[in-house]
Amino acid sequence: MRWIAIAIAVLASAAAVLFGVGYFLLPAKLEVREEMEIARPRAAVFALVDNLKTFNEWSPWFAADPQAIYRFEGESGAGQKAIWESKGGRIGSGSQRIERSVANERVETLLDFGVRGSARTIFDLERAPTGSKVAWTFVSDCTSNPVYVGCRYLNLFTAGAIEQDLKAGLQRLKAVAEMLPTTDFERLAPEYVQSAAVNYAFVENDVTRDVAPPDAIPVSAGGPDLEAAYAQRVQTAVAESFSVVEAKLAEAGATVSGPRIMVTVSADDARIVFRAGYPFIGPAPANDPRVSTGQTPSGRALKFVHTGSSSAMGATYQMIGAWLEAHRMTASGPPWEVYVQPTGDLAQRRTEIYIPVH
Repeated sequence: MRWIAIAIAVLASAAAVLFGVGYFLLPAKLEVREEMEIARPRAAVFALVDNLKTFNEWSPWFAADPQAIYRFEGESGAGQKAIWESKGGRIGSGSQRIERSVANERVETLLDFGVRGSARTIFDLERAPTGSKVAWTFVSDCTSNPVYVGCRYLNLFTAGAIEQDLKAGLQRLKAVAEMLPTTDFERLAPEYVQSAAVNYAFVENDVTRDVAPPDAIPVSAGGPDLEAAYAQRVQTAVAESFSVVEAKLAEAGATVSGPRIMVTVSADDARIVFRAGYPFIGPAPANDPRVSTGQTPSGRALKFVHTGSSSAMGATYQMIGAWLEAHRMTASGPPWEVYVQPTGDLAQRRTEIYIPVH
């Protein structure tokens, strides 16, 4: 039986060597980092990585088990959580939570794999000549408990696989992001609000856009700028409506109770129908068919702020459209505007734009 004792001694020695090498020489921390440039503003890329509901659009792991069940808690940003349960057994079950979010710059998440351990992922974004550069870092730490020394050996074999996953994920992220508009909306900082309805008096306007004839001279060659003319007609109609409503409220003995309001009824490429007026307290205006009364929209909405001239509002709406698309959101109705500071120095003029959302 001597050979059995020798075999046990050899195995014990080998185990001791493996333990010593693993515990004292192999690092407990695994860190893999990959970078990629994306031809879109970093705000658009940030919108995709800061929302776990969009993660599966580009995740390198989603395709491994597309039948997995996902459940989400919270809105995008810090605190949002995704919980998944594998059906094919290939990605297991676990959760991911956004621990920290710095607008347009950094997103940190915690991955919890249950008994299999945990890991952290970090997304760093910065501007680049082509648009933006994103770095994705995967970090896991083996416990210092000697019982789990095998984790350190596992790191040797998983590092390469994780590196390939990160590369594949960034390629998919690039493809998804580059389908978004090129408009940079980074300066927007919307907030969710619960808007209450108020009584207001208004004039309803219907402004039609002119259509250029087939032989029209281009604007660049000195032809008429139909877009600028259309915008000017809208601004003129808005200003005239405010004047009419203000005068009629004064005649009725009512009191203006808030800033000017413009509510879009409908809008498309051909025309816009809108109501412009004032909230009020007191008797409603009468004896003028132009002036009507009603209530402003109410409910959950996103509030954006436009600073500067009303003539530049189109650019802000373009940014809002890009913001909504990147965040995978759709307006649940037409917008409305509140002219908080409509006059004075351009830098001080402030308009709140409300986009209703579910």
